[in-house]
Amino acid sequence: MIKAVFFDLDGTLLSSKKFISQSAVTMLKTCRDQNIKLFTATARTPDLDKSLGWNVETLSLFDGGVFCNGAINILDNRAEYNFINSEVINRIVKTMRSYPNINLALQSTNNVHAFNNKLSKTELVLWGTEENKIFSTENISYEKILKVLIFEGGFSTELKELSENNLNIYTCLICPVCRYNTLKYVSIPAGA
Repeated sequence: MIKAVFFDLDGTLLSSKKFISQSAVTMLKTCRDQNIKLFTATARTPDLDKSLGWNVETLSLFDGGVFCNGAINILDNRAEYNFINSEVINRIVKTMRSYPNINLALQSTNNVHAFNNKLSKTELVLWGTEENKIFSTENISYEKILKVLIFEGGFSTELKELSENNLNIYTCLICPVCRYNTLKYVSIPAGA
């Protein structure tokens, strides 16, 4: 008997326009009717109402989720956080000072972000957070960092549909569970 199902969002449950199709909603409701717990598993933050525009009905389809690549786990409206070691974050920020044209984003709790380069108003909207939750990487505590993203190109370019651009994205993968620290270079070709 199936007790729970985890769904990736981008490229799986979500359409290319970033919404859940009606047939998928029907399937999710059928699972719920069979007492199957439903969870998301995503690199996104838990604020799916802001980042994807989900309403209460869509949010209520899920019992929780694994967010920020496993750094945030939510079950029964309780969040468990797996923070990256603050010394690792400090080393990353110091290293990135030598590369002012490469962007650094730090994700903290409550949808608080820190960037090494300033966001424009348009980029702020695309990032999915409020201006009062944006800080410089020099003015934020490194004690509660959940996710690190290092990438080339403007924030707006990075957040557009991947098929529109050739993007070179540097993703700093720091697994909060096993504490392995690696820098992964991902090249995404046009049309991907």
